[in-house]
Amino acid sequence: MVATLAVIPLALTALRLLAPAAPVAVALAALTGDAVTALLAVGGALAALVAVLSCTGWVADDFVDGASYGDERRYSLRAPAALLLGPIPLASALTITSLATGPLLLSARQWLWGGIATSAGAAIVAMAARSMHSLSTRAIVFVPAGATLVDPLMLVDALPMPRVNLTSIAAADVDTTATDLTGGALGLALQFSFQTPIDITRRTGRRAGEDTSVDAILCTPARPAAVLREAAHRAMPPPITRSPS
Repeated sequence: MVATLAVIPLALTALRLLAPAAPVAVALAALTGDAVTALLAVGGALAALVAVLSCTGWVADDFVDGASYGDERRYSLRAPAALLLGPIPLASALTITSLATGPLLLSARQWLWGGIATSAGAAIVAMAARSMHSLSTRAIVFVPAGATLVDPLMLVDALPMPRVNLTSIAAADVDTTATDLTGGALGLALQFSFQTPIDITRRTGRRAGEDTSVDAILCTPARPAAVLREAAHRAMPPPITRSPS
């Protein structure tokens, strides 16, 4: 609930880490109680709905756009499929467990183990939150001068895409030769094509990168149709002007 009060990327990180705890807590309450009441059933359904909605593109776009200022509009990117299959659920489970274990032991007057669990839990939560927050900052940022791809997982630095250098923004073809910056994310990939090649530094490790020149790139926004509508609204790419014959 607290995370939903501030619609910013940091709150999105907290929401996605903690929202899965709600249906788990209701399920535990039902298992340890004498009977499953109507209130528990309604609470379980609402908790599950919140957990599901926190992972949708609509929610992600609103929270990611909270970092915008001026005439900006930000659209979130889908997480790589490899992270969805293990690291992200694991980070959420570790965060929830770490936050709960220490206080529960302390409330049971297990001072030694409670203190150890609280200290260790704080370190685990900080590590998980830092890793997950990098996903919350990934976005396509539309500005008056064009667009920028912000993706710390795939790029060392943000990739500016001036509107005057854009030739097309469209759904990617199956046989495209554009540089793949999707990270293997599931969903429709969009292709940004450039008139003049742009130099980028692709991330090859935590602190390492590889310089290359690209004339088109692929990325996978959470809501590709919304990105295409925004591009059309901003006349990107700019219309071709023809000199009179």
